[in-house]
Amino acid sequence: MEHFLLYGVSDDWAPVSEFEKAVRRFDSEHFSREFVLEVVRHFAESGYIRLGAFPGGGKSWEPWNVSIDEGIERIANGYNDVTGYLHIPDDQIRSDRIE
Repeated sequence: MEHFLLYGVSDDWAPVSEFEKAVRRFDSEHFSREFVLEVVRHFAESGYIRLGAFPGGGKSWEPWNVSIDEGIERIANGYNDVTGYLHIPDDQIRSDRIE
């Protein structure tokens, strides 16, 4: 799963949905949104990715200058009026918070 995800995020940024798809495909018995966030945390702690978002207004993706814990919290529960991954309906999963 790591190699698949590293390839997927090598193109500058990747949505959380990339991680969700990989977990569903390669580790479906453990799938939950919480587990997906743990995979994201593992990649961030390993230095493979940075956490961030598109700030709006046509600006490009920007990394957050916060701890990994704070970044995961923002992804999970929302930030700047963007609904968090744990609260988005299944048919609307498409976050843009990972590089």
